[in-house]
Amino acid sequence: MTLHMTSPPEAATNLRVAAAVIASSPKLVRRALESAAVTAASSRVVVGGGRSSQEVAAELGARWVESIPDLAGDLEPQITHVWLLHDDARPRPDALRALVADIERLDASLVGSKVLNGERPELLESVGGATDVFGVPDVALVAAELDQEQYDVVRDVAYIPGESVLVRRDLLRGLGGPDLYLPLRARAVDLAQRARLAGGRVAVVPSSEVMHDNTCERPVPRWRDLAGQWRALVKVYSPLTLLWLLPTAFVVAAVDALVRTLMGHPGRLVDLGKAILWNIKNLAGTLSARRRTRAVGQVGDEQLFRYQVRGSLVLKALGSDLSDWFRRRRSGGVGTFIDDRRGFWEEPGFGSGVAALVLLAAAGRSLWFGGLPTVGFALGLPDPADATLSAYAGGFNPAGFGSPQPMHPAVGAAAAVQWVTGGDGRRAMWMITAAALFVGFFGVRRVARGIGVGGVGAAVAGLAALIGPATAVAMQEGLWPVLPGLAGAAWATGTALAPWPRTWRGRIGRVGSLMLGGAAAGSFVPLAALVPVALVLLAWMSRAASWRAVAAATAGTAAGLAVLGPWLWWVSAETIVTAGDPSTWR
Repeated sequence: MTLHMTSPPEAATNLRVAAAVIASSPKLVRRALESAAVTAASSRVVVGGGRSSQEVAAELGARWVESIPDLAGDLEPQITHVWLLHDDARPRPDALRALVADIERLDASLVGSKVLNGERPELLESVGGATDVFGVPDVALVAAELDQEQYDVVRDVAYIPGESVLVRRDLLRGLGGPDLYLPLRARAVDLAQRARLAGGRVAVVPSSEVMHDNTCERPVPRWRDLAGQWRALVKVYSPLTLLWLLPTAFVVAAVDALVRTLMGHPGRLVDLGKAILWNIKNLAGTLSARRRTRAVGQVGDEQLFRYQVRGSLVLKALGSDLSDWFRRRRSGGVGTFIDDRRGFWEEPGFGSGVAALVLLAAAGRSLWFGGLPTVGFALGLPDPADATLSAYAGGFNPAGFGSPQPMHPAVGAAAAVQWVTGGDGRRAMWMITAAALFVGFFGVRRVARGIGVGGVGAAVAGLAALIGPATAVAMQEGLWPVLPGLAGAAWATGTALAPWPRTWRGRIGRVGSLMLGGAAAGSFVPLAALVPVALVLLAWMSRAASWRAVAAATAGTAAGLAVLGPWLWWVSAETIVTAGDPSTWR
């Protein structure tokens, strides 16, 4: 049975309430302003919505303001509280009376209503709840949960639904209202956290019921929720808490994105990047909001921790989803999984994987314990880089002045990287080495897949190539160009063995990738330029590659030989085979 009020909700109190309808549609604004609960308020205000909502407000005798920050200072002096109400929320006639009664009885600063589904009022939509330390809300409701008054108790909560909120006017002025940069749910969490940090009490009043039509909740990108949570963290927590909380929040988000990518959702890593960039872009505004929040703060972070659940809700959801994912993939259980994998040692790549692991353990020991020597090419590049580039580009004097032979092409390639990265020789050398490790791993992995070795075998083959015997010997002798040279050769070979693209755009990109890999191989280790065509020819003779792969590898080798230029003409065959003597810079 619906109860109708016979007197204003403030009649027995000193509270004076202004009902502020947050506009999204003129039709909904009209319905909200005409509802019994809103009409009983001391004042009615429409917030936002443009000219159309302003006209509706004027027609029905309500005031209009452009935004919530303008609201607190534009009200009548006798107004003590503001009822923030979404225009798609339909409050029951006694909804405001219940809020007013309990906010005064509890001496609270922020109270909210129980929200029911607009189409099916018997279903619960929100009754407030807890959050984790990262600001992720814990709704604590199951899908399509019936309202059986199981949550009908006034209680303190971490956040309250934003569809119907009664807040003290002075607190609204001090906080600046909800953060419009955040999605709706994150906005409600953020407002409650800032109110509690200011010393206010936050509670839900289930006897105040509103039905929500959900027209205000427009779809927002997934990354906006993550970005909003990080913004809210920076605004409310102390510097000491942020020192450990922000790195932990990033790690949690990164783990969630990475695992869900492996589960078949590649957009999660993109969402993580977007959230980071958004917060960097809006960092100045976030810090300004933080200063305003901390200025009105009265309590410490412990008051926020009191209403938070343990652990990360994101990781809990990830664990549940990951379990379901494995269950779907292995519907027969553990026994079926073992039966399916019983012959894994017969798969291509298992033998090569075991051999590669043994090779890693044996050949990599000198690198793991001995480190890199500072001899030969590892002595470092000279500064400044532009002087080296000028000397390299100027060539040599065959009359006998200057160097007796042209500089090795690795000098020009390394100096170019050094010049781009800011002129520090040691940093350029290590950047080239790091890039070579990355490119070499994926290059060898592509080669292995191209000849039928997949899965773990391909990955281990890539690792073995990085710290195998050739790399170990080269590092001990200080010949660090061996790494980028072999990495370029592996990349060009793997690219040639990959399936040929169907579009011309893809083919042009494939040729460019081949030439880049061949040029890197030829620049650092001249003989490595011949590796792609040699390996692909072997694969073609064993019918593991097509003639297109041979043609592609030839293009990569041609590019590698082209960058060597006159160096091949002037140097001896012995120098070509030995890749040139290490340059002594000092």
